[in-house]
Amino acid sequence: MTIKKLYLLICMTMSMLGLQAQTDYTSEIVNPSFEQGMTGWIYKSLGVQGNDIFTLKAGSNYVEKWTGRGGAVGSASVSQQLSSLPPGNYELSVAAQNIQEDTPTAAQTGAYIFAGTAKTTVTVRGTYKVAFNYISGTVTIGFEAVNASGNWIALDNFKLTQVGTDLSTPLNEAITAAETLYGDGSGRQASQLKTAIDAAHAVANAQATAQQQAAACTKGKEVNALTEQARTEGMMFLSNVAASDLENPFDLTFMLENPDFDTDVSTGWTSTNGAPGYDAQGAEFYEKTFDFYQTLEQMPAGTYQLRANAFQRPGSSDNVFSPYKAGTAKVTTSLYINSTSEPICHICDDRQPSPLLNDGGWGSDRQMSDGTYIPNCMVGAEKYFAKRLYDSRVSAEVTTAGNSLRIGLKCTNAPTYYWTMFDHFRLFFFGQNDAPVGIDDVQIATTPQGTDVIYDLSGRRITSRHQLKRGIYIINGKKAVR
Repeated sequence: MTIKKLYLLICMTMSMLGLQAQTDYTSEIVNPSFEQGMTGWIYKSLGVQGNDIFTLKAGSNYVEKWTGRGGAVGSASVSQQLSSLPPGNYELSVAAQNIQEDTPTAAQTGAYIFAGTAKTTVTVRGTYKVAFNYISGTVTIGFEAVNASGNWIALDNFKLTQVGTDLSTPLNEAITAAETLYGDGSGRQASQLKTAIDAAHAVANAQATAQQQAAACTKGKEVNALTEQARTEGMMFLSNVAASDLENPFDLTFMLENPDFDTDVSTGWTSTNGAPGYDAQGAEFYEKTFDFYQTLEQMPAGTYQLRANAFQRPGSSDNVFSPYKAGTAKVTTSLYINSTSEPICHICDDRQPSPLLNDGGWGSDRQMSDGTYIPNCMVGAEKYFAKRLYDSRVSAEVTTAGNSLRIGLKCTNAPTYYWTMFDHFRLFFFGQNDAPVGIDDVQIATTPQGTDVIYDLSGRRITSRHQLKRGIYIINGKKAVR
């Protein structure tokens, strides 16, 4: 949620609260019942069917994916973007199913309908609904199956209804996000942001007064002027602030969609080589090259840092340590911001003196030749991430305000046994400060020919990478943060 959207929500809330008539907006969906085949839809692994076996179909067609009884259809999707809706509260409904034909009343897993980030699980045959708020821009609606356990998924008859115009929920969410961004108010133009927050609180507190809402509806010119002012001041604030110090940047993680994979790995992210594996609320790619990313629009100029708990195991557990110890290992997965990228951690970087997962199963941590341990499965990897290990980072500068910010993870080479595991994306903004140097990306001098010289703030020379704890260091005379 950007600051300009906070202002926009103030305007919309003032002008629209209290208008609760329901309106059918199904006409905004292209080909909602698939009578023109798949026209208007982006789809994968679904086909048009004209029989009458799916009894909830509307018209002549529905779409489906089927495999033999007892099997599982796996993954499939259909979606389209809507962009011409008036602001308000909406309900999307779809006739759908995710069933095993031999046990059609048993709930299956892995399928849902969605609108933006909101979703509703689809199981037995029925009509499913998902509620969402629309403010501006585009919203993606559709159906998705991710490792669905049913042998037959089917759907038809999308319907869209505006059920109200109460924007109090997104307004309060925007207030919370803005207050997080404001922090201690140390930014050079924090007063404009504070003004927006105070105005939003005032509108939120006045929602119950119908007379005030009605009066606000008559002030179209003032509303338009405030919206334009919001766009200018919101961008100005973020483009001119500077974090108070390198250890306390502005936390913009709230702008990322689904940064922690709490319920799935698909929402908010685009992947060029299929969805990543998902377990223990973490994500993985195994023996796959990929580009996994999302894009933030209209971002302010300044310095950004993207962080994630992430590692690559470039090879098998049995053979990964020797090249790492010899200094010849090559990590082929990188964290990136636009065109700037840095390799993520090697799996041996944060190996532990004792196992974090040791249940006797195949996924138990693997012991290296020096007696240390590395994770060997997704559940084990999440235990390492819970200890904030494998903290991978990349920093980049955006020089022009209003540009987009593409952030993500990509792998360029993935031979046999190459495993990339990741979770907990975080985005930080340093404003007009210089880009912080990532300690993990520095070649530490171990011989007289080394080019980098590192000291801690006590003046102690650092010669081993494993001596680097979290804190501030001086690298070749410049301050850096780990």
